[in-house]
Amino acid sequence: MRRRPKDTEADKQSLLDYLMSVYERFLIKDALRQARGNAALAAEILGTTKRIIQLRVGKYQIDMEEFFQNGKRKNRSKKTKKDDGGQYVRMQE
Repeated sequence: MRRRPKDTEADKQSLLDYLMSVYERFLIKDALRQARGNAALAAEILGTTKRIIQLRVGKYQIDMEEFFQNGKRKNRSKKTKKDDGGQYVRMQE
């Protein structure tokens, strides 16, 4: 009967890192799904910042388009524009 080799600390740590990344990716995708692709809202759900969500989306190569309705972002009209002096001013609706 063969004996199973003992797991080294490095093996245990790499397995833990892998499992943590899989779980983190799952949590981020779930929060983004709930927030319909809104990174700020997803961050609030997870108790972190929008910047952290954006970094993790890049790290895990998460496709944001899958969270938007019909696969597209909503068209948002600009509410501000630059005037002649380079200052942003609110546009009249």
